Formats: sequence, structure tokens, C-alpha cells
Amino acid sequence: MSNTKGANLPRTTDETCKGNHHGVSVRKPVEICNHCGRSVSLGSGLFVNRVPDLNDIETRIANNLKYVEGDFVCRECDEKTSDDEYGYSEDIDA
Repeated sequence: MSNTKGANLPRTTDETCKGNHHGVSVRKPVEICNHCGRSVSLGSGLFVNRVPDLNDIETRIANNLKYVEGDFVCRECDEKTSDDEYGYSEDIDA
């Protein structure tokens, strides 16, 4: 007698990722720097030191970023310390 318990379960991680995500919209990250527009994807030379930008599109627009669809900041742009260079809006109540 064979044990068929769990026979219908997916066997690979790829299989578990297919289908319904319980109503959650899953978007593939756009692998460009949202400051300069350069690619930060694997093989670009900027992949290792890229920084994820967790701001939403509306915040990136408010911060006057040129490439608001990009989900990362490259190393060179991250090293620039002046917020004025990118024209960030100031919504700070003093």
C-alpha cells in the first residue's frame, strides 16, 4: 500500500509561485536607478551595490526624480549627499 498523502503538493518552488497570490498584486521590480536611469540589473556592474528605493511612485514624483519607475538607486547616486542636487521637495514642518 503506497502512501499518497501530499501527492498533489507542488514539488518545486517555481510551482508554488504560480497562480493566485491571494488578491495581492505582484509587480516585478524595475531594475534601473530612479535618479540617473542606468541599469542596476545583474551584469550591469552596478548590481551588487544598488539600494532598493521603498518609496511609492507618488513620493518619487513629489521628490522630482527623473526615472520614477525605477525601484533602485545606484551606488554613485546614493553616494551623493546633497538633497538639493535632486530637487527633493521639503514637506517638513519646522
